[in-house]
Amino acid sequence: MRSALILLAAVSSFAWGLWTESAAEPRPDAPSAPPLAGDEDQGGGAEPAPNPAPAPEANAKDENNPAFHARLKEIAGSYARWGRVDAPQWAPTDCKMPGASTARMSASKDSESHGKKLYFLFGSSIRDYVKATAEGAAEAPAGLAIVKESWVPREVPAGTIRVRRQEPRDKREGDYEDPRGAFPPSDFVEPYAEKDGKLYTTGAKHGLFVMYKLDPKTPGTDEGWVYGAVSADGKTVTGAGKLTSCMECHTQAEHGRLFGLK
Repeated sequence: MRSALILLAAVSSFAWGLWTESAAEPRPDAPSAPPLAGDEDQGGGAEPAPNPAPAPEANAKDENNPAFHARLKEIAGSYARWGRVDAPQWAPTDCKMPGASTARMSASKDSESHGKKLYFLFGSSIRDYVKATAEGAAEAPAGLAIVKESWVPREVPAGTIRVRRQEPRDKREGDYEDPRGAFPPSDFVEPYAEKDGKLYTTGAKHGLFVMYKLDPKTPGTDEGWVYGAVSADGKTVTGAGKLTSCMECHTQAEHGRLFGLK
């Protein structure tokens, strides 16, 4: 009796092994499993997401002075809360929607920097920037910083609906004071620009191009201005100090190294 039970157990184990092995092998006529979300072949459908743009490469003409790295990284980590230079204030006195900050196509011919890119311009003090770029204005004050947030342009159909988004920022002078706190400080953003009859929107973020003002007598600066190129994530400084690729244009600016909004 005991021998019979042992034999029956061995035969059962062997049969179970054969069954599980065959079940693991796909049958030739079995339909394939549907792809997981995001694994579909997108040929002819939605275009795949673009690869992130690399950090701005160091220009061979430029220096990278480590004395300015800490401040450049600090600016890169906080500029998004400053607000955009061209963003209008809230308009509480009528029913009109506030205007929007729009993307701009860079006029720079240097493709290694922000040339041929879309950009938004941020300022540590919108008031000081506007004053410094007004007709007959005095020099920008020490402490002013501006950031050109650069994006690779992506062409879209001319009839694309331009969707605005709302982005929070720090409070600034001239803001509407809402007693209920229902309208926190924010900017409306329209990430589109037109050039040569074509419409573009922002693709991959390219990098940050920074200028900040120190005392004009500060060594290693362009009459007080420090130029910097920082990766899109704000962690890597690829150029700092008197950057030739920046100064070639900014020394010709009408407002003491600043061009203002055109």
